[in-house]
Amino acid sequence: MRPPRLDQLDDIDRNLVALLQMNVRESVANLARQLGVARMTVIARMARLEKNNVIAGYGVRLGQDALAASIQAYVGIKLAPKFGRDVQKRSARMPRFNCCAR
Repeated sequence: MRPPRLDQLDDIDRNLVALLQMNVRESVANLARQLGVARMTVIARMARLEKNNVIAGYGVRLGQDALAASIQAYVGIKLAPKFGRDVQKRSARMPRFNCCAR
């Protein structure tokens, strides 16, 4: 069974999802206060949204500084032979450039 689309949810569920997207660590009490419903309503709706796979999980967004050192890329370029030495010299000056093969 496919999960319902966001446009098929009622206003409370849509607003609950939007609030969780802004701050997944928000307390149930605060969510209930913002939505104008009881805490048990929020708990029940979250459980239903999880069961129906509208909410597929919760996660952490890493900051750019944390990601920068862990991103690697393998790039291949084709050059005219006359530019090979110049590209090798320039790439050698790049602080994170690891290798240049012919």
